[in-house]
Amino acid sequence: MALIKCKSCGQMVSDRAEKCPKCGYPVRLSMEQQEETEKKETIKNVQPRQKNSKKGILIAAVVVVVIGCGIFAILNGQQQDKRSEITEQFANNVQKYEKLNNFHEGLAAVQHNGLWGYIDKEGNEVIPCQYESAEDFNNSRAIVSKGGLYGCIDTKGNEVVPFEYGWIHHYTDYFTVNKDYKNIHGCGCLDNEGKEIAPCIYSAISSFSDGLSRVRKDDLYGFIDKQGKEVIPCKYEYAEVFSDGLALIEREGLYGFIDKQGNEVIPCKFTYAHSFSEGLAAVQIADADGISKVGYIDSKGNETIHCIYNVADGMHPFSKGIAVVMDEQGFLGGVDARGKEILPFVYGDIQVFDNVIVTREATSQSYRLLDKTGNEISTSVYDAIYPSDSGLIIVVKDGKSGFINQEGKEVIPLTFDAYFDEYSDAGWVAGCNPFVEGVSIVRLNGKYGAIDEQGNEIVPYIYDEIWDFSEGFAVAKIGDKWGYIDTKGNGTFSQVEITAAKQNAVTANVETKNINSQEEETEEVSEQPKEIIITMNAHSDASGAMSNLSGSYGVYQRQYNILRTNPISVPEGKVWIFKQFVNNSTVRIFKSKSFITALDDGYIPEISERHLLDNMNESFTFIGGASIQGYIEISPYPNGGDIAVEFHFIERNIGE
Repeated sequence: MALIKCKSCGQMVSDRAEKCPKCGYPVRLSMEQQEETEKKETIKNVQPRQKNSKKGILIAAVVVVVIGCGIFAILNGQQQDKRSEITEQFANNVQKYEKLNNFHEGLAAVQHNGLWGYIDKEGNEVIPCQYESAEDFNNSRAIVSKGGLYGCIDTKGNEVVPFEYGWIHHYTDYFTVNKDYKNIHGCGCLDNEGKEIAPCIYSAISSFSDGLSRVRKDDLYGFIDKQGKEVIPCKYEYAEVFSDGLALIEREGLYGFIDKQGNEVIPCKFTYAHSFSEGLAAVQIADADGISKVGYIDSKGNETIHCIYNVADGMHPFSKGIAVVMDEQGFLGGVDARGKEILPFVYGDIQVFDNVIVTREATSQSYRLLDKTGNEISTSVYDAIYPSDSGLIIVVKDGKSGFINQEGKEVIPLTFDAYFDEYSDAGWVAGCNPFVEGVSIVRLNGKYGAIDEQGNEIVPYIYDEIWDFSEGFAVAKIGDKWGYIDTKGNGTFSQVEITAAKQNAVTANVETKNINSQEEETEEVSEQPKEIIITMNAHSDASGAMSNLSGSYGVYQRQYNILRTNPISVPEGKVWIFKQFVNNSTVRIFKSKSFITALDDGYIPEISERHLLDNMNESFTFIGGASIQGYIEISPYPNGGDIAVEFHFIERNIGE
């Protein structure tokens, strides 16, 4: 798993997520848009050499042009700087809007009386507020809605795509659209001027990759080109988009690959496979006993890395020359394109980034920073590490976050907020955003502000919310009021609102200090052993199917009728001693062989790999850093009923 930044709100999100959990922005779509950048060409004009008699005139002309261009550039730069600063006129103009979006291509979507329009950087409403929703401009196009249907406008407000679609996705030079034809959802494709490329006759359509778009018709998959021609008929049970010139397909339950002419160049013989990445594709092959193993093939179907790895962790594509794989004991390691071990099989988590690797050993909850050869960059360990495009790396330790550089040196102290979110893919949520336009949005004592790349405060910590900067402005919030701020800390909020926000920030800071002081006192006087209770609750019908799942740690896997705990980490320096479990006798309790291996959704060990615990009479002790995980398998019974299970542990300090 790797983290990416949501283009809408800046939240760090798993690259496997479809949408941002904070704002709902389509993450995968934004990644595709980012990848599809326009190519720019530089035309170099070579002037013929002038005669000596005209040399002085030419030099003088060049000097005049250079000076003129310099003056123009300076004036233009001043104008651009001015357009990225909050002016009194701008502040007055935006006061009437209930909601605001970031600026893109010089325009920002704003809401007034429940309807959306667009303003420029002077705050002038250049496109009236008449739409039910409005997205950011991209390549001079913005998706808007009216009457529950979507269309598209240009920067002048002219209608480019009529309001007749259930949804629209805009890429650099084309749209994918969905139109409702008598309850049959039809997907098609338009060019950047709104002209139809492919008719709305498909039940699904993807973005173009390698010049082709994957489509689905009558529950079968095929491909169209940018003229809308169905160059590969819809005949496959499943297909992925083209990558490295090949597309993954499924036929009769097995997986293989086709080329852009539709030829099956790698036969459908794999039990599962992933698309090609960096010239290799992860595949699964089942042995005679039906047990699948993971390996990698090249574009000719040769098994360049033998299928010997555990499928429990899924299949990871090659990224930056490394593939993360799992051994039989459930530990993660890393191999290169030749199958050579780069990272030893001792890890519980590995994240590969452009220039660094972030790892967590299986017996620890602390993360370390490695270089691309697997060597440790520094001896420091952290609760979380998040590299970013700016080169600075966000780290979290002991509930605080800050920045280190790629040599592991702390460059901005760990003074900002951080909190643990068990529902987050990343676990710890840092109070620092990656730097955008040279600015990081940070949170201190529950309030948001901004710093520059040297760690200097440029926006005070008084805001309830701030989005990442875009074109010199950032959307901010005080209470229920939205406004803009610039990189000098100026805002569109009134002095009364700013004063109240500063007072609230001071109050919040005092309350935080008091809470921390109380927690320290409680820790000092508390000597009673702590009891840890892990709960899982659900309702089962007669077939064993569950509903109404609750409990902090429960995760339901329907295909196996399994209710299991998420991995629960024992704190460093502590031991958890199993005490008892409470069970209403509607389920059977199983324990994995080691009871500390965290397994992905979709994989449960075979019965032979589990130990049936009828009464949980065994005694278990877990040392700090262990990851505990239990399984509950539903036994179908005549009338169904409520399921209630509790695991009880006693927490003590190591050595007690």
